[in-house]
Amino acid sequence: MRGRVETVRRSFAAAAVAATLALAVPSVASAQAQIAPLPSEMPAQCAVPRALYVDDTTLPKAAKKLAHGKLTVVALGSSTTLGVGASSSDAAWPARLEAELRRRLPQADIAVSNRGKLRDPAAAMVKRMAADALAAKPDLVIWETGTAEAVRNMSAESFAAALEEGAERILGAGAELVLMTPQFSRETARLIAYQPYIEAMGNLSVRADVLIFPRYDVMRHLVETNQLHLEGLSPAQAAATADRLYDCIARQVARVLLRAMAAAPR
Repeated sequence: MRGRVETVRRSFAAAAVAATLALAVPSVASAQAQIAPLPSEMPAQCAVPRALYVDDTTLPKAAKKLAHGKLTVVALGSSTTLGVGASSSDAAWPARLEAELRRRLPQADIAVSNRGKLRDPAAAMVKRMAADALAAKPDLVIWETGTAEAVRNMSAESFAAALEEGAERILGAGAELVLMTPQFSRETARLIAYQPYIEAMGNLSVRADVLIFPRYDVMRHLVETNQLHLEGLSPAQAAATADRLYDCIARQVARVLLRAMAAAPR
């Protein structure tokens, strides 16, 4: 079984994605006018219903920064934030997120820094958080985590404690936080128990009033509607799939964040 899980982990990492974000806009009203992308703006294999995003948490600090035309974002995460499986670093979701937000908000000064590290669990990210994330004085931190813990069957309680500590540090530094849940594929879902880690993130999002991006549910929807195929891929197909998926996640993250900023009190 251990060998099987390891094989699945490698094949999934080569084809799966993550999500993050950053953006800026000359005014909150401008962001509000661009909340929902036109159908032509979203690739055919990246359709996710609005009802999937049930979190109505807003991002008032980010919205104020955007009103002044500038936003600094840090994407903190593990392998899929780094861009494992993609054809190049430019195809990783933080880079695609920056490109998407700049495309949609051309008058804003947007910076998205990628602070992904291979197979990094939340506790390790907390240790490097000050130097790798907070030193940049970000307005927004997108924290992708939970996959490394689930794959290794690490303690969900320890994961929750690390999340709590990390959130306190990010919010204490004056940044806003967006949590990104683990990945999904049919094969890994049969072998790996993701739910305890997803629940820990959901609990923290409620307690700390931080936004959560449901990557697990987004990817499950894409798989179950046959928009995304992750199993049985050749190396070339896996790289192409990873590129396409990273881009899709970035577009969906941009969609969620634009909405959260536009809905913030003014």
